[in-house]
This record gives sequence, C-alpha cells and structure tokens, in this order.
Amino acid sequence: MEEKWRQELKYTLTKGESILTAKRLASFMQRDRHTEGGKEYLIRSLYFDNLYDKVLKEKLSGVAVRDKFRIRYYDFDGDFIRLEKKSKRNSVGHKYQCRLKSWEVEKIMQKQWDWMAEDERPLVREF
Repeated sequence: MEEKWRQELKYTLTKGESILTAKRLASFMQRDRHTEGGKEYLIRSLYFDNLYDKVLKEKLSGVAVRDKFRIRYYDFDGDFIRLEKKSKRNSVGHKYQCRLKSWEVEKIMQKQWDWMAEDERPLVREF
C-alpha cells in the first residue's frame, strides 16, 4: 500500500471566522462521518516520550524530521484503540496505525513490554 503524506496547516480563527469557514468548506468537503446529526465525540490520547523529553524538545526546537507515538481511543470505547506513530518530514506528515486490545494497553501502562518484541505488527515492535 502506498504511503500517503499530507501537509497540515494550522490557523488561529475567531469564532466568526470559524463559522464562516465551516460554511464555505461544507459546500465541497464531506464532514467527519462520526459527527452526523451534529453529534460530537470524545477523543483521548496518551503520548509517549523518553526520559530526556526528546519528542517534546524536538517539537519545540522545530526539528524538521521527527516521530512520535500515541495511543488513542474514542468515546471511551475500549474495543477500538489505536497505536499511532506520527511522522513529520519537513512540512509533510504521515500517520501509521494499528489496533490494540485493551489488555495490551494495560500491559504497556504496567511497563510490561516483553510481549511487544515478538508481536506480528511492525508498529508494535517498533514502539
């Protein structure tokens, strides 16, 4: 499967600019399928770094080539948990992801990592 890298631009908007921009974008973009009917959902993320805050320092210093790992889940749904690696290469980014089971997250949180080295998922082994 071909990797799809994307460029992400971030802007600060006033409330009025946000409403106007959303209306303009609605004419040619699809909304997130999870927000149909005006429904919102909760996202929880747990980011990882090393003892020296390498990931944080790279971000704050503007390092052009960097990676970070996180575990993410939605609406407290323990049946749908992802391990994600976000990679940045200059101005473009890419996200690698795989599913985790809740027991795997528990083991990670308890610093029980030995099972990860033999896991069939490359992303789990890399993490």
